[in-house]
Amino acid sequence: MVELDSGMSFFVGRVLYRNLLGGIRHCVFLRNVIEGEGIEMEIQLYSPRVHKVTLLRLERWLDQDLLFLRNADPRLCTIPLDMKVCLFKSL
Repeated sequence: MVELDSGMSFFVGRVLYRNLLGGIRHCVFLRNVIEGEGIEMEIQLYSPRVHKVTLLRLERWLDQDLLFLRNADPRLCTIPLDMKVCLFKSL
């Protein structure tokens, strides 16, 4: 988590898992490696504390559940905190 001057904070990470329970319980599980330490965060998408969700880069994986990346090479989950939005073509 990076805190901004306005008191708000943001987290950049790879989506490992999407909980598709539906309704207000919908959440995503994010992971990033920051300074060599793996940080995981579960974000409740319909929480009043979430102001904005931005897709930075769209990637296709064969598996929907990427929790196996916890034990993989840290480079696979290292996302720079200053990453800009990558434009992508609609599928």
